[in-house]
Amino acid sequence: MNQTRCSRQSTFSAEQALGRHRQGDGQAIGELIREFDPMMRAVARRYLTAAADVDDAVQDAWASFVRAQHTIAHPERLAGWLCVTAARAALGISRRLRRSEAVDDDRLATMACPWTDDLDGIDDVRRRRQVRRALARLNARDLLLIELLMSGEDISYATISARTGCAIGSIGPTRQRVLAKLARDPAVRDLAADRAG
Repeated sequence: MNQTRCSRQSTFSAEQALGRHRQGDGQAIGELIREFDPMMRAVARRYLTAAADVDDAVQDAWASFVRAQHTIAHPERLAGWLCVTAARAALGISRRLRRSEAVDDDRLATMACPWTDDLDGIDDVRRRRQVRRALARLNARDLLLIELLMSGEDISYATISARTGCAIGSIGPTRQRVLAKLARDPAVRDLAADRAG
């Protein structure tokens, strides 16, 4: 990767900020994020299209930085290091997404169906079908995440992370984002209105 494309001309000193961060200055990480996060997102977007996946890649890259901060031998090259790390994280997510199994009708028919599993009757069969169609509009990773979280089994976040490729720290926020997306789906909105009426 051409590191000059990842460099920014400014009065900001990555070396000083990294040194302060290593010494425990709590404000330094915020300065580093403000300086480099937009650049890292631009790199991640070369490999990923979904904003949530870009968020995960950048978060993974920052986590790698926190783990490796004391081993970075050339602080003056931090911009390039972060760009390469963000690119690797994005590529890893991209590969996992490509390997994700395709959603099929049999899987949707047997998985737990949130909001509808306590319903009975012909109309409720139709509602289940509608909600399953909403689930089918999720990407494979988000569907698997919701399936694991709503399975009723005591599955650890470490297991969910390993199965989905989602960083442990982003499982909760990703769950909220996916549920919000489902709640905006017309089928789920209609169901919520029926139950409230």
